[in-house]
Amino acid sequence: MFGILTWQLSMESPYDQNSIGKKIARGGDRTVYWYGDNQVIKFSSIPYLVGKKMSEKMSRDYALCKKYFGDYIVETVLIDEDGGRRHIEIQPYIHGENLHRAHLKIKEIRIQLEVIATAMQTMKKEGYAPIDLIGISGLFHMRFCNIFVDEHNKLRIFDTTLLEGSSVGFLGVLVTPLFWLATMRQRYVMKKFLRN
Repeated sequence: MFGILTWQLSMESPYDQNSIGKKIARGGDRTVYWYGDNQVIKFSSIPYLVGKKMSEKMSRDYALCKKYFGDYIVETVLIDEDGGRRHIEIQPYIHGENLHRAHLKIKEIRIQLEVIATAMQTMKKEGYAPIDLIGISGLFHMRFCNIFVDEHNKLRIFDTTLLEGSSVGFLGVLVTPLFWLATMRQRYVMKKFLRN
């Protein structure tokens, strides 16, 4: 559907169980572990409940986000196992912190966020749901929890979930009010961050 992209989707297990280290984070539906020396591996829990539709959505979301946000998206290896009931992501470890308002004092960071905001508007005009930049924690704090500011002041989006659930069936429809709340909060935070 989207042509040849830089992401990978495999029906096998190209990761090394012995390279999985200690748990370093838990967010939304993903549990994150060290993987090797400089990567992380993320295991999603929702496909266990929803099945193949959720894995397919996650792959579609990643492809769309690469199309609209380009290099801001952290390169990710996507792995589906057990008929799509097990979804795994491998990414480089990013040294940095969540994007908060104080970062916008740096002109370089502000310009990047403006580019991201413009890409979000383009997605909306073309009929797609917004990417989840706010994250669960961002619902309660003034920050974008799915964007890191790395050690070079580059914005890195590491979660490419789109805020829509209808494509995964009944369970997705049930969380639609949460997605609506996240969308409203995200819009509010973006306006605050980019206000002159």
